[in-house]
Amino acid sequence: MMHYSEYRAHDAVGLAESVARGEVSPDELLDVAIARAEAVDGRLNAIVRPMHELARERAKGPLTGPFAELDTPRPVRAVARTLMRVGLLGALAGTRAWERAVIANLSATPYTQLANITGRPAMSVPTYRTPDGLPLGVQFVGPLGGEGTLLALAAGIEAERPWAHLEPSL
Repeated sequence: MMHYSEYRAHDAVGLAESVARGEVSPDELLDVAIARAEAVDGRLNAIVRPMHELARERAKGPLTGPFAELDTPRPVRAVARTLMRVGLLGALAGTRAWERAVIANLSATPYTQLANITGRPAMSVPTYRTPDGLPLGVQFVGPLGGEGTLLALAAGIEAERPWAHLEPSL
């Protein structure tokens, strides 16, 4: 089983590559993530509704639900897997095609996408409401494996500027 120290040394792409090489299973990664979340959540109170069983169920099968339609096209997947298998996936970085793709993706949602494509943890924390009730906040991006730092930061901000009571009921 993978230890947390090894887990936090990888970004999302590195973890996916470990699964693709058969070094670790999705279930094992999920076990590490759940164990870490349970270890720190008592101090942070960040997990409102644990959905561990649903996550375990989804880790066993193919991707379904709303994100399934965002699947990478089959030819692109085949090329990426081949490049990954021969160790050349990183060679695309820095090419003009890669640069155009990154700029096109970042132009619509620059901050969220940047965290997603680099595998860095990020969170948006509400910090203020306008007189009309519009929530305003700040986004933090942490280092690889820095989820705990971000959650602690958010907990500190929430302690100073509570906001949960301002949310409308669902």
